[in-house]
Amino acid sequence: MLYLWIKFTILMKQLNFIDTVPKKIILTLILFNGMALADTSWDTGAYANNEDRSKVLSIVNATSLKVKISGNTEKNHDYFYIYDKNGNQLKKLHGNNINETFEIAGDYIRARLTTNHSVNHSGVNVQIEDRSSYDNRANNMLIRFANTSHNDHAIVNDSNVTGIPPIYSAPDPDLINNNIYRLEQDINQLVDTNDLVELTFIEHDAQFNTTRINLSKSVTHDVIHRLVLNDYVEYSEPNELIMGFEQDDSIGDQDDFVIDPELEFVNDPLYKDQWGLKGHGINLPEAQKFLDTDSGETIVAVIDTGFIRHEDLLDNMLKVAGSETDVYGYDFIDNDTNPIFATQKESHGTSVAGIIAAVGNNAKGIVGVDRRAKILPVRAIKIKAGPSGIIEKLIGSGGISPSAKAIIWASGGHINGVPDNKYPATVINLSFGAKRPCENPYAAPLGVYSTYGNAIKEAISRGATIIATTGNKSKSSTESPANCKGVIAVGATDLSEDRSLWDNEGSNYGNRTDVSAPGSNIMSLGKEW
Repeated sequence: MLYLWIKFTILMKQLNFIDTVPKKIILTLILFNGMALADTSWDTGAYANNEDRSKVLSIVNATSLKVKISGNTEKNHDYFYIYDKNGNQLKKLHGNNINETFEIAGDYIRARLTTNHSVNHSGVNVQIEDRSSYDNRANNMLIRFANTSHNDHAIVNDSNVTGIPPIYSAPDPDLINNNIYRLEQDINQLVDTNDLVELTFIEHDAQFNTTRINLSKSVTHDVIHRLVLNDYVEYSEPNELIMGFEQDDSIGDQDDFVIDPELEFVNDPLYKDQWGLKGHGINLPEAQKFLDTDSGETIVAVIDTGFIRHEDLLDNMLKVAGSETDVYGYDFIDNDTNPIFATQKESHGTSVAGIIAAVGNNAKGIVGVDRRAKILPVRAIKIKAGPSGIIEKLIGSGGISPSAKAIIWASGGHINGVPDNKYPATVINLSFGAKRPCENPYAAPLGVYSTYGNAIKEAISRGATIIATTGNKSKSSTESPANCKGVIAVGATDLSEDRSLWDNEGSNYGNRTDVSAPGSNIMSLGKEW
């Protein structure tokens, strides 16, 4: 799994280049994916008589595609065809102002143009998009109703007395219930008669003004997204479990990974095994020369599982004022100011934080990418282990809302009922995601953002740089929130400078991947050390 993005981010921040992200500098610090992309579009251009041209368009591992076709041909003479993977003809188009959009199952189409009577027509353009996420199903969703607002919320605690920010109640329950009744009717218009659903209110989140609703049967994401087309719905989205991207921290054959020990650089004994910091990775010894020219520190929020007071990390974690051991942060699962566990029962957060900022030159363990970074630990996801003990899912209590709140809080934003963050993060790391678009595609013309989209937009407006993993499913697509606007999406590479692969899966890739960095056989703090 990818974690060594932080080298790039911190250096860019310290050089004041993060907003422009110069490509030449990026190339000197990290490894681009280098993955060849399949063609996803074809523009025939102007054509002549007696032509017969074709083009295969595909997206690896997609289960369904959206196909968009536009352009002009000579009616009744020049034709544009679409075939599926089995050679079945799906479309035969001709004439002026062709404008077709449709969806097909699979990962492949063949487009073909035949002409015999051209009169200087401009040709046809065809594009495909991965619609696999819309095949997913959910039985839990978040809805923001257009007829509720924060003005409807009553304050239920006195902040002058409690000393914490105000907590708001939900709007009028009758209003919410009436909305849910309408919603149930509208959903049942979109599903088969055998799949009719009943909706149940779960809770209303006054922070985001969203209502969480359970469905008696799962429906496709597309059904949930279409609800935004109703005038009483401002936005609608699946409230999915958040998939965890577990780290591959096995060391393997040491002879393969010990590359130029450089023992004079640091005295941490396991540095010799940290290949990702060396020449085939990010070349930390050279980059450190730039980092050492700035005496400032970078606050990096790691929004993840719980953390422990690890001896190779504690000095680089933010502390409660006046304490050398009490770590400053917040736990959005248990809703308290202590994200630290007494034992290593959830190692993911500690592992990520260690790669970023493990203490260097202390004759212990490993060295972090930036020894002067300060970690702001934020717990917003909870481990659920699979049968083998490997993390399958990281679950935010209530779905995606806790992690969205964590993003806002980490950047310095206000969260109802939570003490404000005294140390807003410069960089926010998100090593989790879900297979879904960031924004509701039907809401794009309306300028409506999703729960994640709103949180990320708010954090970026405060100056935070947000980094997220593209995902570990070997897909030519990007998980959410890495696919949200403004997020730097990072893929993973291995020692051979190829895309990282783990068993039957690997790093996601594609044109939404911004950069790639070492992500296989990466040592950190946790299970082994």
